[in-house]
Formats: sequence, C-alpha cells, structure tokens
Amino acid sequence: PNCVSSFADKNDPHYIAPLTSKLDIEDKVNRMHQLLSAKSNIEVIHSETHYLRAEATSSFWGFVDDIEFIFTGEQIHMRSASRLGYSDLGVNRQRLETIRSEF
Repeated sequence: PNCVSSFADKNDPHYIAPLTSKLDIEDKVNRMHQLLSAKSNIEVIHSETHYLRAEATSSFWGFVDDIEFIFTGEQIHMRSASRLGYSDLGVNRQRLETIRSEF
C-alpha cells in the first residue's frame, strides 16, 4: 500500500505505467539524473548504464522514499516506495507522475 511499480500486474492498484522515450539509453539515464538532481528533496544514490536509484526525503517529517528506474529499449520502468508506514497517501504515484510529465 505504500508503493507503485511499473513491474506490478496491470490490474494491481500499485501499477503505474512505465515511461516511454525514443532517446538512447545513455541519454535517458543522463536526462533522468539531471531532472532528479535538480530537485531539492531528491538525491541520486546510484547510477549505472541501465539503472538509477534515488532517495526522496519529505520536507515535513523527513521520511525517506526509495525511487528506482530501469532503462530498457523505449521504456523506463519505475518504482517508488516509502520505507515506513502502511500507506503513502498517494505520494509515490504523484511523485512518479510529476517526473513523467517533466521528463
């Protein structure tokens, strides 16, 4: 109840559609890295050829959420999950949809 993932079954309420882009993988990773690094509450923790992991920290309580991206072909699979709590009140889905629109 506290995460969304493009790897979840499409009928699962935790499913979120992957991002699509025709950029080559290196350009997609670089673009995502720049987009996330520009946000004051997100820190990129690990980045490699087909994978990027970041942490988002909430401004009020300081809770940390894990964000992951896997870059394949024309898709960018994504996952955002809260480390604590039972429900995220839609924050993870909203975060990834904002990243989708900004990408």
